[in-house]
Formats: sequence, structure tokens, C-alpha cells
Amino acid sequence: MIKIALHNQLIIDLTHLALFLSHCDTLVPCTNARLTIRRGLGASLHMSDDAILNLGAECRPLDWQISALAQICASLHHTPLSTMKNLEIVFDDSLKNPTPMLEPGQDEPEPEQWLELLQPFNIIEELRLKGPGISSSFCQALRTLAASDAEGVLSVLPALRELCLHAKSGKHIRALAQTLNPFVEARYLADEPVKVSYYT
Repeated sequence: MIKIALHNQLIIDLTHLALFLSHCDTLVPCTNARLTIRRGLGASLHMSDDAILNLGAECRPLDWQISALAQICASLHHTPLSTMKNLEIVFDDSLKNPTPMLEPGQDEPEPEQWLELLQPFNIIEELRLKGPGISSSFCQALRTLAASDAEGVLSVLPALRELCLHAKSGKHIRALAQTLNPFVEARYLADEPVKVSYYT
């Protein structure tokens, strides 16, 4: 396994990472990946086929974590690791007072940050969110794509066929569905439908 940790950096220079990975004979193309976000601790990208690669960033605020993961994933876009078909995003919000210097909700990611994170995954067919704490902001990000034309709505996750979202309750499921509905309709009209399911 190759394990790389980055510490509390807003701007991550990964210029040589893709080149390094492309010369690693032990790395094989992956079809499964997991993004783990532990609010207040850090975030990581894990290639899960054979546990061959783990890239992590240690930072506290959630928006910093999303930004760090976006930069990490973008650096792998043109490597053999860009063959992933299944993506799981796991959110752990169990740490008490994860960002003591910030007001509650102050570190929520902007829709643009989510879209930047998802941009490299252009052949992902199945995406699953685990941890209801990020489902609302994630759906808001996808909703913004619905305001685009057919080309715009397919600019992120164009190959997506199935989306599974973790919700807190039945009421939360209805709220998520309402938020996501414009995106689902836009994908249908673009002849690239996405099947959405929910669980609690």
C-alpha cells in the first residue's frame, strides 16, 4: 500500500504525484474508491479494490476538507486510477465540537466546492453517500447543475446511473428529494437518467 498524508494545507502542490503513480508497477486500475471525511480531523481518498493507495489531508473545517480532496482527486484524473466506476463518500460527524473556533455551520462547503470535488469522476456510474450530515449540501450542489443546458448538467458525473443518499428521517428524505428533483428532471431530459434511492 502507498500512503501519503498532507497536513493542514489550503493549497496542495501535487504536481509530481500523478507522474510518480504512473511509474508504480504495483498500482493497477481501480474500479472502486471511497472518500472519507471526518469532520474536525481530516479527509482521505482510498482506492478500495486491493487497498493499494490512501491519500489523506489532515485539516479541521469541512470546507477545507472538501477543497483538499478536490485537489487530490484532480491530481489523479489522468492516471490509471481514473478508471473508477463506483464511488462512496463517507461522512463522520461524531466528533464533539470539531471546529471550536468557528460558529456552527460556518464551515459548510459551497456548491462549487462539491462540484470541483466530483469533476474528476467522469466515468463513475454508482455513487453512494454514507452519513446524512452532508446529504443536504451535496444535493444543493447537484441542483445548481439543473440551471444549465443539457451540456452543463452533464459537465459533472456524466456517466452516473445510480445515486444512493443517506437521510436522517423520512422528513429529511422528502426534503432531499425536493432539492434534487430539478437535477433528476434535467438528467432525464438530457437522455442520461439517474436513479435515486434513499435510506435511513
